[in-house]
Amino acid sequence: MSKIVHSREPIALKLIVSENVASSIIGNRGSNVKELISRTKSNISVSQVHDYYPNTSCRIVMVSGSLSAVSFT
Repeated sequence: MSKIVHSREPIALKLIVSENVASSIIGNRGSNVKELISRTKSNISVSQVHDYYPNTSCRIVMVSGSLSAVSFT
């Protein structure tokens, strides 16, 4: 069983996602990612089109912030 650590230190996640998922995260003219950033107070960046994780056709999504901002609960 995982143990949740409560920390004020920033947490960073690197997600490797398909082009379709990256497009959904970004949304029309960035609307989805802007809303996610605003609601969670986290930093979210998505790699540019054709900037793929090595040897894949997947894009990179970086999410960073407090534990509460980046958790999936």
